[in-house]
Amino acid sequence: MSNPHEMGPAAFVEPLTMLKPNGTRYERLPHVEAQLRWVVGLVESLLILEVPDLYSECIVYLIRRGKSFGEELYARLVEELMARLERQARWLVRHLGEDAIQDICSDVRLETLKLILPAKLDEGADFFEVVFAPGVQARTCDAKRRYQRSLTGGRREQDDIVEADEESDDLDRLKRLEDGRPNPEAEAIVSSNQALCRGALEKVRGKFDPEYVEAALLFHCEDVPMFSKDPEKDSIARRQEVSKSTVQYRIDTVMKALRNLLMGEGDEN
Repeated sequence: MSNPHEMGPAAFVEPLTMLKPNGTRYERLPHVEAQLRWVVGLVESLLILEVPDLYSECIVYLIRRGKSFGEELYARLVEELMARLERQARWLVRHLGEDAIQDICSDVRLETLKLILPAKLDEGADFFEVVFAPGVQARTCDAKRRYQRSLTGGRREQDDIVEADEESDDLDRLKRLEDGRPNPEAEAIVSSNQALCRGALEKVRGKFDPEYVEAALLFHCEDVPMFSKDPEKDSIARRQEVSKSTVQYRIDTVMKALRNLLMGEGDEN
């Protein structure tokens, strides 16, 4: 990608409209905002060459506001975004059979496009301009749950759907992301950068007994399952000698405090 600092003055980028609980607007991450201020000023012949190197959040912005683009550029943006979505969704449900994976990925694509393609901007799609990956995760969680409940899924993939508790921890993790959807900043921390996740959790360590933060660190940063029926497998419940529900309560309590801290509503003293 060309250096945006060598491309002249930055262009105007429309602000987000989605509001936080405290009434202030969400903001894009600084690196996303910087890239947008550069790319929105490019002519289409140059912009189409940069598509593979654009942040997913930037591609979402361009798709949502690029109805005046030529057909080739617009199609290329959608193609690139859907390819990234497909790779992520497939990885999240990789333990299922191919039929289930295809159905779930198709569902995630459809639900995402419903949000970002309409001519009238839906503020719910602002989420994808703040952090794209957690948005895909939450919708994959929804699609997987719909598939599990469907008659087709129940008949065709019954053996794959009946998973051990430790395998369902991926779904538990996504449910927490979905429940915290109004706070994309917290979702970004727990889903996209383990080093950042660890650093953020350290900020709230002093607020809880050590076992609470340890459980969150093990689950979100080291991929240790909450619970395992196999006595030979490691789990947080086994390490802390408590039930799975206690582990989940500890993790949820810590992550709620972290979300409040990131929104500026937590007491850092």
